[in-house]
Amino acid sequence: MAKILYIKKKANTVKWSDVLQRQFEDLKHLSGGNVDLYEVDTAGLLAYWKNIRRIGRLMRQHEYTVVYVNHVICAYPFVLSRWFYRKKGVTTVLALHETEPVLGWQFVREHRDMLSAKEKVRYTKFLQWPLPFFDTLLVLNNRQRTNPRLAQRYVQHNYLGVDVERFGALGQEEFVAGERFHVFFPHNPERPEKGFGLLENAVADLPFAYDLTVGGNIPYPEMPAAYRKSHVVMLTGMYETYSLVLLEAMAADRFIIATNVIGLVENLRELFTVEELEAYGLFVVNPTPVDVRQALERVQRVATVKKPATKALLLQEKLTEKDCNERLYKFLTNFQRLQSSSHA
Repeated sequence: MAKILYIKKKANTVKWSDVLQRQFEDLKHLSGGNVDLYEVDTAGLLAYWKNIRRIGRLMRQHEYTVVYVNHVICAYPFVLSRWFYRKKGVTTVLALHETEPVLGWQFVREHRDMLSAKEKVRYTKFLQWPLPFFDTLLVLNNRQRTNPRLAQRYVQHNYLGVDVERFGALGQEEFVAGERFHVFFPHNPERPEKGFGLLENAVADLPFAYDLTVGGNIPYPEMPAAYRKSHVVMLTGMYETYSLVLLEAMAADRFIIATNVIGLVENLRELFTVEELEAYGLFVVNPTPVDVRQALERVQRVATVKKPATKALLLQEKLTEKDCNERLYKFLTNFQRLQSSSHA
């Protein structure tokens, strides 16, 4: 029986905290209670030192077979804790979430106008030093495979899903010809990499009446209602490693316009053509005002004659939280079976 230590950042108000907390709870339920949780406190150097000692103590006290670490920021104290214990037979897995420092200096140079000073440091290989200390590196998208020396350790895995019941398509708005078209931009418009400027250029002088709602100031608990009130969700980001927001829009069963530089879109493009995705209601475009504008005009026409089926695509590809967490549990416990068979 696998015994797993699940390490994540200490809970905060960010929706990532909710997603990872539910993931831990699902893994613990699936394992019959054989998953322990450690939350990394990132509030200063003293907190980090305490993390190092506490993780080392946990590793000495328990016979873990797998340690699963979320985020590079949590990898630092775990790797350093190895000074305080010496134990073999433990498989270590690092999940490289989006906004992780895996894209490198070239990426920083190409997007320097969009990144703050803090982000410029985070998006460099300087902070990648813990990666070689892990047996497996889980990536959400193949663009995260940035270190050739670790090529054999990368595994592409959709380990983050969406709570379908929370974002389910109950009471959603249906478009009627002649009405104002409700356009929803769910991101913070002050983050240039999310592409609000691109959207503003694209909607200039549209040939139909529309309302534009921006999600920057909408509290997270109210986001499901905001999705349901929209006719189309605009994901015009200039880069994104995965996109939980895309999963939320699909769970709400909305028409979606998404740029082809979004990681999850790239994953879907490996399975479907652009035309097949459009049939579901997911319109993939280049990140240019002309392409976004043309897609908006097509969606507005299509919305008068058919409903989107993006939720069906989500369910078909098993991108719900339940499916992703079950898949992750099978992946983590498979190490135990592989180790057992190698000693047989």
